[in-house]
Amino acid sequence: RRVRGPKLPHMKLRLTIYSLILLSFVLSIDAGFFNFNVSIAYGGALVQRRAQYSRDDSPWGKDPSFLKWNANFEGTAGNLEVVVVSYDLLHSGQVGKKSRGGFSICCTENALRNNISCIGKIIAKNDSQSTSKFWHWTVQVPSTQEQVINFTESGVYFFLVGCVDHDRRYQVSGQTEWKNPYGYLQGTIVFWLPVYFSFFILYTLLFLGWCILCVLYRHDIMGLQLAITFVILIGGIENLIWAFNYTRYNIVGYNLESVNLIGAVLTSVKLTIGRALLLLVCLGYSITKPYLTRPQTVSFALVTILYFLPIFGTEYITVLEALGKDVSPLLEYLTDLALAFLSTCLLYTSPSPRDRQKSR
Repeated sequence: RRVRGPKLPHMKLRLTIYSLILLSFVLSIDAGFFNFNVSIAYGGALVQRRAQYSRDDSPWGKDPSFLKWNANFEGTAGNLEVVVVSYDLLHSGQVGKKSRGGFSICCTENALRNNISCIGKIIAKNDSQSTSKFWHWTVQVPSTQEQVINFTESGVYFFLVGCVDHDRRYQVSGQTEWKNPYGYLQGTIVFWLPVYFSFFILYTLLFLGWCILCVLYRHDIMGLQLAITFVILIGGIENLIWAFNYTRYNIVGYNLESVNLIGAVLTSVKLTIGRALLLLVCLGYSITKPYLTRPQTVSFALVTILYFLPIFGTEYITVLEALGKDVSPLLEYLTDLALAFLSTCLLYTSPSPRDRQKSR
């Protein structure tokens, strides 16, 4: 089973100090390139977050670690803020202000009256500008901007466009490009790349060894053991697909949704067949029983098919979360609940009339 990768630290950003405001867009981006076209009003913001390695801390590769963004700002004359800040500075209070349920980012009149230090429209201490984890730009609207920043320290970074005045609404469109020293994979999932290649090699060796044993003992082999060969083959193909997908992602910066779907299907098929084989063994098929009764066959087929649906949903959600996408908690809860219910289903096997007669 795929193990969930480490998640980026989640946090709530507030744009005012005394009121709870939901962000219009909160994105943990799943690709090196991200195109956006959003309308931002008071209380709204565009937020992206990524885990970035510095060149010195990178597990491999020595290319620059950078964020390149370009955006076109349209609307009534005014200004807004573009900020790139690390989670460390937000958590320590050097940028932003901790408040109930999250962080306050934007400087307001109340903040100024309370002598809170501000840089532009951002709550930030003056010494935060001397760090290599905080950048900000006050952008005049309408205009077009393009900037490149290099990350010299590793961490989780947030890209924020917001702090709009009460009576303003701006249309913001553009693209961000995030790149680590080794490529476009973000820091929380980069180590899946060697893992999948290692699993593919191990599955290949296991498949060859298993096939040799099946040939040597072909006269005594059972149907269940041939099915195990198929499961091992699916496992090898599955890990090869994930290795290919992550390698392509790391090189070009885009993720293929179709490959994610195929990989999730193969993983689900492998787990479903493995569970089906276990059920057959528990039913005694090909071990103590040459065949299953009709009720047992129907129940076995029904439980197996129903098991595939939630396991596929769970695996696909796992893929999306590992890549950084936000998934509805309700959808995740329902798939986990269905999977837990079907995992506890037992097939009751009662002896058939023929078995009773033989036992007398």
